[in-house]
Amino acid sequence: MHREWFYDALHNSSDRGSDADVISVSVVIPTYNRKETLARAIASVQAQDYAVSEIIIVDDGSTDGSADLPILADERITYLVNAQNLGSQASRNRGIRQATGDVLAFLDSDDYWRPDKIDLQLQAAQDAGLTDKFCVTCGHEQFGDNGGSRFLPPALINLETVLVHNLIGPTSNILISRALLDDVGHFDASMPSCQDWELFIRILEQTPIIGVPEILTYQDTDSNVRISRNRKKVTAGHQALFRKTRTMKDFMSLSLSKRWAIRARQEIALLRRSVPI
Repeated sequence: MHREWFYDALHNSSDRGSDADVISVSVVIPTYNRKETLARAIASVQAQDYAVSEIIIVDDGSTDGSADLPILADERITYLVNAQNLGSQASRNRGIRQATGDVLAFLDSDDYWRPDKIDLQLQAAQDAGLTDKFCVTCGHEQFGDNGGSRFLPPALINLETVLVHNLIGPTSNILISRALLDDVGHFDASMPSCQDWELFIRILEQTPIIGVPEILTYQDTDSNVRISRNRKKVTAGHQALFRKTRTMKDFMSLSLSKRWAIRARQEIALLRRSVPI
């Protein structure tokens, strides 16, 4: 069911019931040589109980015929092709710049969603009394020969809880209002890894992140291009992220003993490489 009340609150509209009262959702899908799983990802967006307004696919130079998929005939789809390989984060940023929705969601082209994902996340934002600047995550389940784990986020996530571990999950989990994303900025493509986590930390400097404790995203671990398989980049990303957190105002406002405890936990996480990506 479309949530007209939510759009009204977001825009202070007094005219309920018209098409203009329905909140618009843009979905950004970066892809690179994932023709078969891209079709599955798009189908999961099309199957959402809450119909999205637009689907922006940013192809990072695929050579597998992804652009010829019949499913791309959906009139809501905008298919962009990068002139040169930019990477997933820069591709997401290009999709963000193209998007026109009040709310944005991100979906990796080898992941897919449960049909009620967007609807439940909008409901969670409304239940929390957030109508302007908000970010909502959800649970995810990994599948494939290299996966099988499940993740459920806390109902409310604040900054201090993610200084050591990413409790938000992958980018495919989040739904974020355009107003908040514009405030905090886009993905930092210069980071070697952990770009999503770094963005979440910038979000948490402004507002807590709401969690829907249900499995709404399914993450395929069989992709041969996931950055999480590159140990060097993963470690470098964690190091860069942890250095940044230690200079943040909110971190510096903690007691000395708590700051040292967090630093110690970060170093242990680096050694064990046990931080969820």
